[in-house]
Amino acid sequence: MTQLGRQRGMTVYVSCLSVVFLSSIQFYLLGDITTKKNGLLLDDVPTTLSSANVVKSTAPFSFSACLIIKDDNIILPEWLAYHYAVLPLDRLIVGVDALSHTDPTPILEAFQTLGMKITTWKNDSFWKDGRESWAKKEFTITNSTSYDELRRRKRYRQNIFYEACLQKLQKERRTVGEDCNF
Repeated sequence: MTQLGRQRGMTVYVSCLSVVFLSSIQFYLLGDITTKKNGLLLDDVPTTLSSANVVKSTAPFSFSACLIIKDDNIILPEWLAYHYAVLPLDRLIVGVDALSHTDPTPILEAFQTLGMKITTWKNDSFWKDGRESWAKKEFTITNSTSYDELRRRKRYRQNIFYEACLQKLQKERRTVGEDCNF
């Protein structure tokens, strides 16, 4: 891998960490709003968009992204709107955490009506079994499962999602690599 490739990889990794960190802060700050017994209801999230109300960037380029989410429906519309208008993000692969209690499909469908191409991967459809017991798809979480195993499993899941997602985008020729000519 070239030095430039390493820098891009680091940029993507840092960017993903920033999104996760900022999303966590926003979700924590918005936690007081969700005082209902079972959290948010689908009716609480606006899902109707009109292309007349959305400002699309006129840049001669577009961006693609990989996003893994778990119960982030409260901040998802704002995140999508910002990245659609500013970057401009027009291709997105979303991995929904298998333990998520909310379904982002209505929100994602609303943005698809604006022209975004969004693919949703659910139920760990991207999973590849690893060597360790916690890295197997059929791993069962019990009372004796250690925090370290849970942490490793979560990081492993994130890594294989981003690897599969980036490979998919590369097959679609949506990434800049050494074989692309500009």
